Amino acid sequence: MEVLIYTGILNIERKNIKMVLINFIFILDIETSKLSVRQTFSVFHFLLGSYYVIKKADKSYLEQRSTWDNVALFIMPNSEDIIYNNGLGEIVSEKILKYLKNGGKYIGIAAGGYYASAYTEIESNNTQKKQNKLSKFVIFPGIARSIDFSKYICSNDSNKHLALIHIEDESYKYENDLYYYHSGVSFVNADQFLNTRILATYKEINPNNKTPPNAAIIHCKIGKGEAVLFGVHPEYSGFNTDLKDNTRNYLEDFDRLLLFENNRTIFLRHILQSLGLRTTSKPIISSEITNLHLFSKFSNLIKEITNILYNISEIINGERVIRCENDSFYLQKSSTYTFSQNPLNNFHDYDYEIIPKYIKIHKHLPTILEIPFFNHEIYFKNLLASRTLKKEKKYMGNIILYGETVSSSQTLLNKNLKLLRVLPTGFVFVATQQIAGKGRKNNVWISPQGVLAYSLIIRQPEYLIFSSIVFIQYLVSLAIVEAIKTYDNHYNELDIHIKWPNDICVKQSEENTIEPSFILNNIGYIKIAGILIDCKHIDNEFLMIIGCGINVSNFLPTTSLEIIIKTLNARKILEKQPLLSEITQEKLLARIMTTLESMYYEFCLNNGFKLFEHQYYKYWLHTGQIVTLEDNSNAVITGINPIHGGLNAEGIENGKKNGKIWELYPDSNSFDMIKGLIKKKV
Repeated sequence: MEVLIYTGILNIERKNIKMVLINFIFILDIETSKLSVRQTFSVFHFLLGSYYVIKKADKSYLEQRSTWDNVALFIMPNSEDIIYNNGLGEIVSEKILKYLKNGGKYIGIAAGGYYASAYTEIESNNTQKKQNKLSKFVIFPGIARSIDFSKYICSNDSNKHLALIHIEDESYKYENDLYYYHSGVSFVNADQFLNTRILATYKEINPNNKTPPNAAIIHCKIGKGEAVLFGVHPEYSGFNTDLKDNTRNYLEDFDRLLLFENNRTIFLRHILQSLGLRTTSKPIISSEITNLHLFSKFSNLIKEITNILYNISEIINGERVIRCENDSFYLQKSSTYTFSQNPLNNFHDYDYEIIPKYIKIHKHLPTILEIPFFNHEIYFKNLLASRTLKKEKKYMGNIILYGETVSSSQTLLNKNLKLLRVLPTGFVFVATQQIAGKGRKNNVWISPQGVLAYSLIIRQPEYLIFSSIVFIQYLVSLAIVEAIKTYDNHYNELDIHIKWPNDICVKQSEENTIEPSFILNNIGYIKIAGILIDCKHIDNEFLMIIGCGINVSNFLPTTSLEIIIKTLNARKILEKQPLLSEITQEKLLARIMTTLESMYYEFCLNNGFKLFEHQYYKYWLHTGQIVTLEDNSNAVITGINPIHGGLNAEGIENGKKNGKIWELYPDSNSFDMIKGLIKKKV
């Protein structure tokens, strides 16, 4: 499911805005609007990113989008262009309205609340000017009124952008919250309308002031759908130093806002849950693309890879840049000071490809302050300790490219051939969080903190292709399972399996109440890892990008290795048996690298996968499984075809094998790849 956040018409020019000010409901500073959109993305990504794909949507995207069936929530932030009358146009407005009436969910913030109201009022020179809205898009049938908060809230300049609200929702445990506002909105007489409920009201701070406007946050029902409209700004954090007032002076006093920071997040989570959305209790690190760090335990390898990258780079405006087919990579030496956030990173950029990528090349290993979420000491210690090959064959995982938050490690490598073609076998790109991860058939998925997500490079010469390249994904699946089961003492007790063609799963235990990913022979299984391989044929080589995502400690949306281990240990405590040690991403990654390194060496040396078939069948789930083919006939799986890598199966008629042998291939984009198999006679 997706959450759409409206980003505004990105090509509005300031000179054009000045020409149409007469049509404005109120004047909104463009830069503040961009900041609002960016903050909206950040906070909702924080709360929803583990369960939903958070997508940016401008007017053009919304006009072209044909279906809204998989949209869980549409968010209208304080975007500059919706303060026009009919700002989104009839086509988009009708689409959103239809989506809502059919059961959709809508959140409108400030201008997003104006946009959803039947009437608007702007206060000017102590008078209210009422305007009828031309758009048919109406959620709240009353008046949305702008507020001059200087009359109601504070005379203190340092706090003139802070509004205290009183929570009216009895199911919420905090009574008051403090919010930032740029242009406040009150929903007039909201309690007098059917299907409208007041969630919060403005609270007077100075008793000598006039009675403040009433409804600050309201809940509305429209058809089968629901909406929450905010008159204040729940997206702004007190930690954000970019908040500006109307004179563009930085807001100096954040102390009071910071006191309510935790309440703000809790209340937003409460609102989302009341709309039927699933929220995470575990934070996502950052919603913005961060710098990349290139490093290795082996100084000679860093020197070699640096020379390689410099050879394909050019000098642009004094900076060394690799301009690739899809992205630009700026190379920086470790002595260069950079911010953790990309200085050109802006959510208003519609595509992540627009954002330049900065690669910081470390002559020495980076400090914990530079990469706080990846412990390279644990990683390299276990990489060296678990190796079994001779020195000249040790290459998997020696060079790390790490990003705290990236769009997609797989996409960044796959779409930039100029960079990809010079990277050595064993080069691994690791990310703590991916916000536009790539899955099978270009599905987009979110990889939050707690998921071990990486992309590994393998270059295989043509002369070593003695069987289908598809066997590499089977080898990788087997290496991951073996790395987990040999991670430490008693890890072989974990009930881990391979689901064809590229998923790792665990058997559902009695203690685990999570809905299984699939059921086989009346037994539930839960997916904990997935594999994707992109392959290119370049210069007489097969260049493979092996992308993996393993749920190590993030328990959403299904379960994790950490939860499975804790469940098993709880049982062992009762039985007074030795416990499994704690699992870390760094040690697991090291073990996967060395396990795959050994297997791949044997794979090349012994001409293929046959050496590993017995080991693979020990973990896979499908021997003897009866499947339904695309023509609704049945067959029983007997194994993997040793040449092409598909499933071998024998036809069944009247409950008996009929002697017809088939090779089966998936033709589905669902998790259950065994459904609707295409058959090919052998």
